[in-house]
Amino acid sequence: MYLETLGDSLQSPRINVLNENPLLGSRNSGEETIKFQIKLSWRIETMTKLHHTKYKNNYKNYILECLKTEDVFIDKKPTDEELINYLFDRFNSEYGFVIERQGKQKALSEWLQGLAISIPFYYDEIIELAVEMGSIDENPSEKLAEKVCNNYWSFMANIILSFEPVKLLDYRLSLNEI
Repeated sequence: MYLETLGDSLQSPRINVLNENPLLGSRNSGEETIKFQIKLSWRIETMTKLHHTKYKNNYKNYILECLKTEDVFIDKKPTDEELINYLFDRFNSEYGFVIERQGKQKALSEWLQGLAISIPFYYDEIIELAVEMGSIDENPSEKLAEKVCNNYWSFMANIILSFEPVKLLDYRLSLNEI
């Protein structure tokens, strides 16, 4: 068996396997020689926990990609700003009344729990997403996995609120009133 590694780093090994079976003989002796090549390609990502500024950006990009699958954006290529405005306009129109009672973060968490946008909601998918985004290491303990799942909706609400557009007030109007 012959192994040859292809690729430029240890994080993305690809292996070519050339297997020659000498037990089948050769064509010269009246037997058939069979040579075959198996190409195995896979990508092993050894994801380790990232700094919170990096994995929060990963979550933001992931959420924006999820929003692109909304029916509103079929056959369109929306900008990040359009996606963010769509998200907050929709949240405020559907759940604005809850904000006054519970606050924006809890209201957004509850809105997300109703599967308002297409993000993972099964426990296994939540853990897999957390590993992919770099917020936890691979193969988390059961205790950590449970903690991640229990805080998932609140965490996602905080991530979304972190990129909420800030509305600047025109202070000239208030100065004229003085």
